[in-house]
Amino acid sequence: MLFNKNQNIKMKKIIINSFLLFIPILVFSQATFTGKIMDKNNSIDNAGISGATVHWLHTNVSAVTNEKGWFTIAYKEEFKK
Repeated sequence: MLFNKNQNIKMKKIIINSFLLFIPILVFSQATFTGKIMDKNNSIDNAGISGATVHWLHTNVSAVTNEKGWFTIAYKEEFKK
């Protein structure tokens, strides 16, 4: 046996805690925002505007809405400024 029982428990705790510390990094680094661009003059039908460009301010990140007006745009933590 390489380690005694207390050392094994301590090693497991270190590994689990290390893994748990990296979960928020993985979750928040891959975030996306989804939304819909709608025509304010035709809000009753909830018609979306297709082909509209959505741009993340102060970045070069953008997305184009689909035929129903929906878009998904990537978000990174460094966009917070």
